[in-house]
Amino acid sequence: MSWKVFALLAPLFLITSFSPVLGADQSEHDFFENKIRPLFVSYCHDCHSTSKKQRGGLLLDSKPSVLKGGDSGHLFVAGKPEESLLIKVVAYDDEIKMPPKSKLSASQIEDLRKWVKDGAYWPVEKNVAVKANTFNIEERKKQWAWQPLSKSNPKSLSSNPWVKSSIDAFVLDKMTEKGLAPATPAAKEALIRRAYFDLIGLPPLPADTKAFLQDNSPNAFEKVVNKLLDSSSFGEKWARHWLDLVRYGDSRGHEFDASIPNAFQYRDYVIRAFNSDVPYNQFVKEHLAGDLISNPRLHPVEGWNESILGTGFLYLGEEVHSPVDIRLDQADRFDNRIDVIGKTFLGLTIACARCHDHKFDPIPTKDYYSLFGFLSSSHYRLARFQSMEKNKKIDQKLAVIRDSLEPLIKTELSDAVKNAAANFPAYAKAASLVYKLARGHSVLGSVDQDILIDDFESGSFKGWKVEGNAFSATPVSSNDLAPEQKDGSFQGKFLVNSYIHKKGQKVSRSDQPTGTLTSAPFLIQRDYISLLVGGGSHRGKTCVNLLVDGKTEISITGKNLNAMSLASMDVRRFAGKMATIQIVDQETVGWGHIAVDAIRQTNSVMPKDASILALGKINKNELGKIAIAEKVDTNTLSEFLTYLLKADSDPKHQDHFFAKKILHPELFRSKNKDIGTIVGDLEFRESFKNKKLIIDYSNTLVSDWMPDDVTYGHGPAKLGALKIVGTKPKLEFQFVEYSAAMIDPFWQDLKYSKGAESEPGSLGANRAGRILSTPSFILEDGWVHFFAKGKAKVYSSVGAHIMIAGPLHGNLVRTIDMNDWGWVSIDLTRYKNLPVHLEFSSDDLNFAVRFVFQGGQDKPLLPTSAREFVSKTLAPLDDQLFYQEIQKLLFEFSSLLKQEKVADNQKNSVLAAIGNSVVNFGLIKFDTSAKQAVASLLEKQMILQGEVQWDSQLALALQEGSGIDEKVFVRGSHKNLGEPAPRSFLTALGGAKLPVQNLGSGRLQLADWVTNIEADPFLPRVMVNRIWHHLLGRGIVASVDNFGLLGEKPTHPELLDFLALQFVDDGWSVKKTIKKIMLSSVYQASSMSSDVAKKSDPENLFLSHANMKRLSGESIRDAMLLISGELNETMFGPPININLSVFQEGRGRPASGPLDGAGRRSIYLSSRRNFLSSFMLAFDSPIPFSTVGKRSVSNVPAQSLILMNDPFVHQQSEKWAKKIIAQYAEPSMRLDAMFWQTFSRLPSTLELEECMGYLSASSATDSEKWASIAHSLWNVKEFVWIP
Repeated sequence: MSWKVFALLAPLFLITSFSPVLGADQSEHDFFENKIRPLFVSYCHDCHSTSKKQRGGLLLDSKPSVLKGGDSGHLFVAGKPEESLLIKVVAYDDEIKMPPKSKLSASQIEDLRKWVKDGAYWPVEKNVAVKANTFNIEERKKQWAWQPLSKSNPKSLSSNPWVKSSIDAFVLDKMTEKGLAPATPAAKEALIRRAYFDLIGLPPLPADTKAFLQDNSPNAFEKVVNKLLDSSSFGEKWARHWLDLVRYGDSRGHEFDASIPNAFQYRDYVIRAFNSDVPYNQFVKEHLAGDLISNPRLHPVEGWNESILGTGFLYLGEEVHSPVDIRLDQADRFDNRIDVIGKTFLGLTIACARCHDHKFDPIPTKDYYSLFGFLSSSHYRLARFQSMEKNKKIDQKLAVIRDSLEPLIKTELSDAVKNAAANFPAYAKAASLVYKLARGHSVLGSVDQDILIDDFESGSFKGWKVEGNAFSATPVSSNDLAPEQKDGSFQGKFLVNSYIHKKGQKVSRSDQPTGTLTSAPFLIQRDYISLLVGGGSHRGKTCVNLLVDGKTEISITGKNLNAMSLASMDVRRFAGKMATIQIVDQETVGWGHIAVDAIRQTNSVMPKDASILALGKINKNELGKIAIAEKVDTNTLSEFLTYLLKADSDPKHQDHFFAKKILHPELFRSKNKDIGTIVGDLEFRESFKNKKLIIDYSNTLVSDWMPDDVTYGHGPAKLGALKIVGTKPKLEFQFVEYSAAMIDPFWQDLKYSKGAESEPGSLGANRAGRILSTPSFILEDGWVHFFAKGKAKVYSSVGAHIMIAGPLHGNLVRTIDMNDWGWVSIDLTRYKNLPVHLEFSSDDLNFAVRFVFQGGQDKPLLPTSAREFVSKTLAPLDDQLFYQEIQKLLFEFSSLLKQEKVADNQKNSVLAAIGNSVVNFGLIKFDTSAKQAVASLLEKQMILQGEVQWDSQLALALQEGSGIDEKVFVRGSHKNLGEPAPRSFLTALGGAKLPVQNLGSGRLQLADWVTNIEADPFLPRVMVNRIWHHLLGRGIVASVDNFGLLGEKPTHPELLDFLALQFVDDGWSVKKTIKKIMLSSVYQASSMSSDVAKKSDPENLFLSHANMKRLSGESIRDAMLLISGELNETMFGPPININLSVFQEGRGRPASGPLDGAGRRSIYLSSRRNFLSSFMLAFDSPIPFSTVGKRSVSNVPAQSLILMNDPFVHQQSEKWAKKIIAQYAEPSMRLDAMFWQTFSRLPSTLELEECMGYLSASSATDSEKWASIAHSLWNVKEFVWIP
């Protein structure tokens, strides 16, 4: 809008002039208490405090002393750090250098520099009678806030017509005492506007205002209040107040402003909680221990767990990636959390006791570190909150079903194994005979031995044609391979590998060179060509081709893996033809290489999923004859032989030994009888007796079993238990071979809902709902070892550090991928003496973990695996004895399965492994259609799986850990530990302690202590004071976040306790308390003050009239959207990115959002710490650092400039103009409507004349003129300030 337009409409800006009620800047107070005072206490007070000594004439423990300075002069020049002695001496830029023993860190010096630059704020310490060198809790507890809630009656008579309730009576008592009289009631137009903005943050619609003005019933205003309390917009308004307390943000700030995943779920939880009027004591319990409540509050429609969402508030603060000192970083983060807990729930500055006993309140440092312990005993997670309660109930049903069927299943399993044992020798013999018959069959020819094409062990490419530069002149030696390729499963010493390039003694590695390697022609004489292949999976570019008559007939690629795997070509259709092998590398990008070894013609390789009959090598009659002769089932024999042939062709197959022993017994007849070294149970356990056991999942306590959801079942799987993988018809049955923690196959298909955000950084995706945590422990020498198998991500949670990105702490996350059991060691020596726990996360059904130890760099011995044990001990036996020994072991396993408790030892593990082999052979079968126990279990599991909620959104939450009691950090230094600080409640509030048998965090007990008004009078007092503050513009205790000695005293202490007790009696209902206050005469008073009040009570402490309240930035913006017709009333969901100006640059800059925020209410706009809304900051929205219960209320030019120039304001002005033009033809009607919408009243005669005069005088278009009118109305004080 032009300045000319503003000049014409200038009278509109002067219609009403208000004096704002300004508030203190909480952020500078927090900065001083959290950053500056701790520095003085830790580094200066030994020589410069009244409690210790005074050197150089300088004291640094009070404001007057600091301002006075010392013998060297004044300490600083406020606002000018470069001229300040303090900054010079701490920067060592002066002949005086302080502290003398060691220089402060760069960040500490910068904090002091900022403090001086910002004016060297020091809190007012008036009326403080506590001596600095004393700490007497009983004496300090005499302050009013620590006293129990007391009930009293007001003096004013209820017959006074102004007194509608006890609230009015208490206020009138104070007014009478001060010689004041109450103001007249507010005009109804002002009252309804006040109520709407106070309760829903939006202006009333003209129809609502007119209806209220026409309603002359005694309860007209009560109807308005009821309607607004029932509105869904109520939660959106009052949640904003709460989000200020918990320093809500969608990002973590610091250098890259990383996102806080799914933070909005907490915001939505708060909105729902206020709309549902969740009892405040319940709400607080959910914040402190919502994950531990036995019967959590559920969403009334969706049924998801609401309670656990409350715990996410702890993780809404700032986080640092790659902190140099991870324990200091934890201390800083926990300090912020303790600060938020103390101020939000108790109105106490507990964080001021981090470095020393609280200077003014009865809070010793030990209390601070007691609370620190509750946080240390709890873990971070992203919770599957939408599915967890439903699935937990299903898991309980599943456990009941399994327990009830367990005796029958044990019997059925035992019988099945016994039957397999009886039949095994016959089937093994029959399979061997069939295989021998097949090998001698005429289809195979007279010779069945493999024909080697090349294994490259000659060390040359003799007979091969080398083209290009991808392949060296000779095969690659295994000595020249890159470290990551040395476990590549090649055979012998030499192989083909186009990643390795050798000239003389110089070895280079690259994917860039290209070329081909072609064999000499050969005659196809076998059914298959087998080979080992590794490297890239680029079709036609990194491959091995079979050329017949010069044409590529078959092509095989790698799998983007260094490990080489067995591959085969079915060449039966080319029998008798000449062919060549061509090895190709024509790719230069990632995985642009190929590795090949051991190429041979063979008849041993089976086509995938084919049966022996499909080979056409033996007809059904011949196999049937052998089956009849050996008295076995034909189909079972075929299945058995098929499996053996697959195992025979793959050296890594778990049953490769069985296949070789049964199909090729001649290979073992000349074997040396020496079975080599076997590491048994005794040697295995002896190898780790010098290490400290953290957990043994074969024998663990219930309290140490800590999964974050149902994925791992109710406890570790026990040796011999049956695992059923898959669903009909593709079912796999397995016996558990080691007691260990492993994934329950029932839950393998859990997934996340679309849009669920994972943790940024190395922790990454696919963890939520799949985490198994160990108990916490203190790192001794820093070495941790665990015994596991399968694929998993392992996170060593040191210092509760989750922002794992950057160079410093990458070793806290390890990825494992092991086909068989093995030890993994983690070097955490840089974190010695710090608390840690491990978190295993996996979606691999093969993953299992058995032991976790700490101590010593050397790994414990690797026990001889069950299958290795079988191969070593049974290989020398001849055929018959081998069959009989397997049979004997199977009979033993059959007996073992009936035992109630199975010992976890190597012998029983061998039995279970043999059982699994026989299951794989097809000799142990379960009739899943019959009414047997296993079939019944399958049927019931399938029904339950139909009830499972497989997908879920994720949310920030706490997870229970094992209890840790911290020690006091002397002077706040984690490197200087003092006395133990067992987890307990504040000493001055009774100091309740956890029971001895408590093994968890103790947070549930903490929540009970905080919400017990017999011990803790702060909780209800603080909350009703916050409500009073938001409705009346000033709290009964003005310092709403500080009820301590440095806080303000209550203006109406009896009223405060009355409201607190009523709050509790009303079931801790926020809405009932709001309603009682709003129906009082105090709330409904006008803002016109009397001359007496102006003189004797200029701050209106005694409420003779209503305080003026300026709208928040959110309400201003939302009102504009509503009035312009652009408000999108959609509730909940991910945040909308704010519209960024070109000046908002920096690391982590998000995508700029739409100018109007998609029309959503401001509570749904993204709050990214490094990219906050300029509009909101101008109107004093707090920077989310710590608790802000009372926003600053400024009245500065920047606000006028925002309302005049912000593109959003212009956009909404234009949209409002278009709407009003479309709705009304007459200018006077348009103006009436606009004033009703903006101010809940008609324009005055003067206002109407001014606007009509502008419309007549302006040469702008109709749309431009009305947009200017709209823009002007939004710049009127009456729009922003509520009388």
